[in-house]
Amino acid sequence: MQFELSLEFIEHLQDAISKKDVDYLQAQLKELYPVDIALVLNRLDVEEANYLYDIIDEDIASDVLLEMEEDKREALLATFSTKEIAEQLDNMESDDAADMINELPEEIQDEVLSQIEDIEQASDIADLLNFEEGTAGSLMAKELVSVYAHETVSACIDEIRKQAESVDVMYAVYVVDENEKLIGMLSLKKLIMKNMILGMMLLFVASSTQAQDKKSKNAKHNVEVNGSCEMCKKRIEKAAFSVKGVKSAEWNIESHMFDLIINEEKCSLS
Repeated sequence: MQFELSLEFIEHLQDAISKKDVDYLQAQLKELYPVDIALVLNRLDVEEANYLYDIIDEDIASDVLLEMEEDKREALLATFSTKEIAEQLDNMESDDAADMINELPEEIQDEVLSQIEDIEQASDIADLLNFEEGTAGSLMAKELVSVYAHETVSACIDEIRKQAESVDVMYAVYVVDENEKLIGMLSLKKLIMKNMILGMMLLFVASSTQAQDKKSKNAKHNVEVNGSCEMCKKRIEKAAFSVKGVKSAEWNIESHMFDLIINEEKCSLS
């Protein structure tokens, strides 16, 4: 089911935090996505957020941090040691890590960078930080694949494929204007995930007209949707439940088959 943040939910978490009820807190966080957990942390005071962050699964902790509001994230990071901050940066894309270091007080930036255990990651971040902030170079030192904002989607895809052939490691796609000025970027990981979910969502077509044939309110469907991990499973199922008329959605990691039960009066499969 789609997560809805309520005052009651926040109050229950705050009560559990005050009682240090780790089992309850972990059970509540278990089924939430990083973006949902970030919403929760944004509503807590810094001490509560720090306590809750400490018990988040380390596999998604850095993703949660990236999804938080900037001022809330800065307040939370202020409670971390430089080594603890470095541990989070170690699990991020180099461009995201560089952005986060730029948000830190200048007096601790070098120390945080020196604490990163992955030497290659630290080197990439350092290179990114050496460029003037806000320029395309500040983000594209190690992952240069760019497209122009005025190009069509098909032209952008062709350009990405062309440039990817000459790039050893591709982390992101950067959008620039006709003067090569950076407009925005999207990490490759996020791009793949968004496209995967978008492709799955395109299976659904909302019913906007009254169909003449009788529709089933509990129609079962089985379709193949590509993915590879537990995070994919959560995102795919969450995306399906966001469509009005989807009653059940279960994706199998091994077979990639997606079992659905839908109300055909409200949606259908294209």
